[in-house]
Amino acid sequence: MESRFVSRLAHGKLGNPMNRQSSKAGYRKVAIFASIAGILLGGVGSIFLLGILRPKSAGILIETNVDAQVFIDGKRLGKTPLDTTLSPHEAVVRVVPNSQFGAYETKVNLSAGIKTIIRRNFGPTEADTSGEIISFEKVSDTGSVISVVTDPDGGRVFLDGRAAGFAPLKLTKIAAGNHKLTVEYPGSGQRNLSVRTLNGYNLTAVVKLANSTNTSTLGVQTKSSPQVEVLETAAGFLIARETPTTASNEVGHALDGQKYNFISKSSDSQWYEVDLGGGKSGWISVLYATVSGELK
Repeated sequence: MESRFVSRLAHGKLGNPMNRQSSKAGYRKVAIFASIAGILLGGVGSIFLLGILRPKSAGILIETNVDAQVFIDGKRLGKTPLDTTLSPHEAVVRVVPNSQFGAYETKVNLSAGIKTIIRRNFGPTEADTSGEIISFEKVSDTGSVISVVTDPDGGRVFLDGRAAGFAPLKLTKIAAGNHKLTVEYPGSGQRNLSVRTLNGYNLTAVVKLANSTNTSTLGVQTKSSPQVEVLETAAGFLIARETPTTASNEVGHALDGQKYNFISKSSDSQWYEVDLGGGKSGWISVLYATVSGELK
C-alpha cells in the first residue's frame, strides 16, 4: 500500500499544484452547471405552476331560428350557431338577426369550466318570441339546485315529468345528472329542456314563452297547423333553399330539434316548405324532417 502511494507521489499524481487547480476549476464548473440547472428547473417549475393555476375558460353556445350575428362585449364573434370559449366574466351578449327582427341583448355570468346556453326563436313581435338561457352559479350547498324564471311570470314547471310548482321556483336537493325540464303557461305554449345538473352549482333556467295560437280567448282548443320538426343532422341545421332543389339559393337555416310551421310540399314529395319567421320561407329536405298534424 505504501509503495503504491510513493509511486503515485513520484509520478506527480498527488500533491501537484496544477492538479489541485484543475480540480478546483472542475468543481467551479460543476457548481456553475448546478446553479444554471437549478435556475432552469425553477423556471420550468414556475411555468408548470402557472399552467395549473391558470383559470379555466368558460363556454358559451348561442342558437337561433334565423341567421344572426353575435356580439359579446361589443366585439363581433361570428354568426349563429356559435359555440366558443371565453374568459370567465359577466358578459354582455347581443344577437342581431339578419332580418327585420329586432336585436336581442342580455347579460350572462360566464363561469369557469361551465358552458352557458342561449337559445332564441325570433318571431314577428316580442310576444311571439321564445327561448331560454341556461347558466350556472357556484353555491355553498354540496348538492345541486335548479332555479326557474319564466316570462310571462307564473309558468308551470315540471321536472322529469312531475309537477314541481310555479315560477319563480327554486328546487333543492336535486340529484346531479341529466334531467328533463318542462315549462308551460296557458296561451303561451311550452318549452322542453334537457339539462344536466352539477353538485355545488345552481342551474338557472330563464325561459321565454311565446304566445300560443292553438288556444282561443275562451280557452277552447282549436285545430293546430302542421309543424315540421328538424331531425338531428351532422351540421346541427338544415339549409333552407329558395326553391325545392339543391341547386337553388340558400335563404336560411332550420335548426335541429326546432319546429316550423308547414306551408306546402313539393310535387315530388321530397321537400317541405316551412315558415322561417320574419316573413321568410324556405324549402328543406324531407329526409331530415318529420311532420305533425294534417298536411294541406
